[in-house]
Amino acid sequence: MKSEELIDSLIRDTEEIIQIVNEQFMPLEESALNEKPAEDKWSVLECLDHLNIACRHYVSEIGKKIEIHRNKRPVETWKPGLFGDYIIAGQKPKPDGTIPQKMKTLKIFRPASGLGKDVVEQFLTFQDQLLELLEESRSRNLNKIRVKSALGNLVVFRLGNAFRFVIAHNQRHILQAQNALKDILVPG
Repeated sequence: MKSEELIDSLIRDTEEIIQIVNEQFMPLEESALNEKPAEDKWSVLECLDHLNIACRHYVSEIGKKIEIHRNKRPVETWKPGLFGDYIIAGQKPKPDGTIPQKMKTLKIFRPASGLGKDVVEQFLTFQDQLLELLEESRSRNLNKIRVKSALGNLVVFRLGNAFRFVIAHNQRHILQAQNALKDILVPG
């Protein structure tokens, strides 16, 4: 795949996420956003808070790497690699809206409870920053620059895969938030 095509695709995905949040979540009262569809399920705000925890890490790490590697020339062809494809496939929702792999959330990534609507605004700010980083990455080598995952040095992504991961993770939990909203608006 061409690097430009990847970036364009990730920008479209992020813009779609922003649109969903603005249209479906922003108009709602804080109480509705905090309502859990079930005791063992997250509310809309908990989903977004979880994403904010992850985005805080990835936006910072990607930003640092893009700044440090100003002299890395872009490559025309981007190569995801088997590891990258495997990790992203486990995160990204399937076209039918199902989540491929259920995962237990580590304690450090668990959302708080009783959250305010500022969580939505913070999420949108992170998405705007992500869009800026995607644009800046057009002049970087998506294959050579390495980004440490939120798990530390245990998992290190190529820059292209780091973007793919964080956006697939966003898609996963935005879908979860949409499902939570459906469940509270039309109880079971």
